[in-house]
Amino acid sequence: MEMVKKLGEKGISDQRVLTAMSSVPRHLFLATMLYYMAYEDRALPIKCGQTISQPSTVAFQSELLDASPEMKVLEVGTGSCYQTAVLRAMGLKVYTIERQKATAIKDCPSMVLSTEFSSLAGHPKSPRNSCPSSKWVA
Repeated sequence: MEMVKKLGEKGISDQRVLTAMSSVPRHLFLATMLYYMAYEDRALPIKCGQTISQPSTVAFQSELLDASPEMKVLEVGTGSCYQTAVLRAMGLKVYTIERQKATAIKDCPSMVLSTEFSSLAGHPKSPRNSCPSSKWVA
């Protein structure tokens, strides 16, 4: 895949990260009208004025973890679930929290919630279905 080749050219060398990035279909985390840009190395808009991080950022963060399989990771700010899916494809157990209910785990692509990626635990912490701009709710 061209995206993974470019990640290698940018210095990403952890084979687990590259394999995970090639196995997670980024376009599934975007609105259909953005599919044609899904594999470009750029952040793209999702709900609530947020963005899905560019692939090089996701790969860099994942590589910096230097994580071993079955390691537990807390992700704060689930967003599109793309980073979550990459970490899970690396064999990590991911716990994630999102304050924007409109971008919460219920909207993650079904492949993230499938048994193939059975280690996801999520907890949306928003009182509304919209995009609240204020505080966190416990």
